[in-house]
Amino acid sequence: MDVRKPVAAQFICLGTWQQMTTFQHHTIDLETTSLPVATQVTCLGVVFDCELTFSKHVTSVVRRCFYHLRQIRAVRKSLTTESLKTLVHALIASRLDYSLIYKLCSQC
Repeated sequence: MDVRKPVAAQFICLGTWQQMTTFQHHTIDLETTSLPVATQVTCLGVVFDCELTFSKHVTSVVRRCFYHLRQIRAVRKSLTTESLKTLVHALIASRLDYSLIYKLCSQC
């Protein structure tokens, strides 16, 4: 019995908005599979859009950080100042650091 997992690959075409308006392909055909062309893909938590503006990635990081801040607000009175700092660093600062590291690496 040959049970194959579906392909988890994503395909994105990158370019300026002028170039993207002329791109007419909706799928890319490989040997045995056909991949839809995505307008955004996520790789290692970073959201890439077809114009590489990173606006969707920034929105995603901000949304996650505010979610965690709201959760921390609900329990802040039960925590010491030191444990609150640790929690904020673990849930908020680490996400911002990861985004900043990626931005710095992409400029190299």
